[in-house]
Amino acid sequence: MSDHPYLSATERRAERRVKAQLGLLMHLGVFIGVNTMLAVLAAQQGRSWHLYPLLGWGVGLAMHGLMIMVKPALHDRLMARALRQDTSKRSET
Repeated sequence: MSDHPYLSATERRAERRVKAQLGLLMHLGVFIGVNTMLAVLAAQQGRSWHLYPLLGWGVGLAMHGLMIMVKPALHDRLMARALRQDTSKRSET
């Protein structure tokens, strides 16, 4: 999973988050570049067809961004709940 086997679990999780954030930035860069070129092509034709790929891809980019922001927080909440449940079960026995 990680190129650095000596990292702690927290460091590996942070590394995954940074890689995901960098992936989103790369996705955003390609989105801007490609859609700028499509807008120029559409403008040369005097048309506005570039809005369709812009909107469709924009939805995908927004979902990508939401997953970067929401998934780690959701994972942490679910993990904390599971640990609490496990701890309470152990204290009952």
